[in-house]
Amino acid sequence: MGVVLRRKLVSMIGKPKRYCYSAILLSYCWMALPAKAEVDVSLCTLASQGITGVSSNAVVKIRDWYVPIAKDVILRLSLKDGKTVYHEGEIVPMNLAFTSNSNRKYTASTRLGDRSGRLNMETFCVTPDVGRDLLEDYYGSGIWSNFGAGGLSAPDRVLGRKPLVIEEELNEWKTLPPGSYTLRVVSHRVDTPHSVSSGSIIGFVFVVSNPISFQVIAATPEWQARQLTLATSVLDRSHSTGVSVVLMEQAQHAARILRFLGSEAATRELARRFWPRIFEGDDWDFEAGLIASPHRQIAIQELNSAIEDPRRPVTHNLIETLALLEVQSIPEYKLPHYDASRKVEWEERRKAKVAAYDKIVTKLLQRTAAALDKKSGRARTITAETLSDKHPDFKEVPLWDPAAWWHEMTFTSKIALSSLTALFFLSGILGLQRLKQGRSAH
Repeated sequence: MGVVLRRKLVSMIGKPKRYCYSAILLSYCWMALPAKAEVDVSLCTLASQGITGVSSNAVVKIRDWYVPIAKDVILRLSLKDGKTVYHEGEIVPMNLAFTSNSNRKYTASTRLGDRSGRLNMETFCVTPDVGRDLLEDYYGSGIWSNFGAGGLSAPDRVLGRKPLVIEEELNEWKTLPPGSYTLRVVSHRVDTPHSVSSGSIIGFVFVVSNPISFQVIAATPEWQARQLTLATSVLDRSHSTGVSVVLMEQAQHAARILRFLGSEAATRELARRFWPRIFEGDDWDFEAGLIASPHRQIAIQELNSAIEDPRRPVTHNLIETLALLEVQSIPEYKLPHYDASRKVEWEERRKAKVAAYDKIVTKLLQRTAAALDKKSGRARTITAETLSDKHPDFKEVPLWDPAAWWHEMTFTSKIALSSLTALFFLSGILGLQRLKQGRSAH
């Protein structure tokens, strides 16, 4: 068994170590490998050729970058649990197992996440290519100029005969309609950090996986209802029974089931649960699910209603997600793919879109400020903090409502707080008794 790395429920707080060096390493590729055979292809064209379709010393040219193909690194791609048939919207988990027969020549990054919500170390090439990127409206919106890199991870691992297994989910990158598919993966998480025989630094290399085949079948309403019940029951249990690592992982998986399910009911649940909860980790999967939902108007309607709901806190993410959904729903603000030959025109359209987005955010904050008096407890506190940070005219100090906070606490939390309070008072009473006894002795 190799070392298996899974997605963990962690905050993305690491330093962007690998990306800081990528540009420098790439700049050496042309100089380091002048005698190599050049292949100018896209990554998925490379994947379709497979390892046997390129020479052992090939160098791939990608957007003026020259990157070697490692034929002495093996990337074994497999579907988890041997399953080959999935419902539309069902999570498709995969194992990527990296090995090498070259002793200590290569290392591989163990990173699984990024501050942007997505890590671009693998390219997933599906044939036929009929799927879509669920988060194109987020990463390709043009509203944000860049996304921060970096994430919490273990150190890079030296590759050898013992597999390094990375777990991924195809849904993070592609959603597929019913049909039969073949998948290959091109990875650049493998590195040659030390000098090779030529004495030149090469940097990262491309590794191409074996192909796998699978089938996607239509999701029936009955299957979707079962998945919804399963996910919501786990999320409800994690919120009511207290903190544990197992429950946190189960809750994260349940959130991802809702995120990819794609039903109207799942969209409503994502919107209803889109606020900070201690036991469900961060809210990225809820946000991503709402952005990617095929029921966009339902998502907009539910998030709008949350602003006036007395029980719902309004967070920065809720405001920004709702504004993104609304501006993306306006046809004139759908940006075309970037074309360098029409850069000026594209940038003007992008600036107009950003201005429209900012205007929507301002209006949503005004509505939130008007609804604040209806909220109480935690909902009021979090909403007031959002307004204090984002609304320039809002000056109110968040109010604390003890009764509302007690009502919103889980049963386990109430027991823990009650026990600590009783222990505090008992310690105080015992301390006073000892003090009195000491004075009597004197």
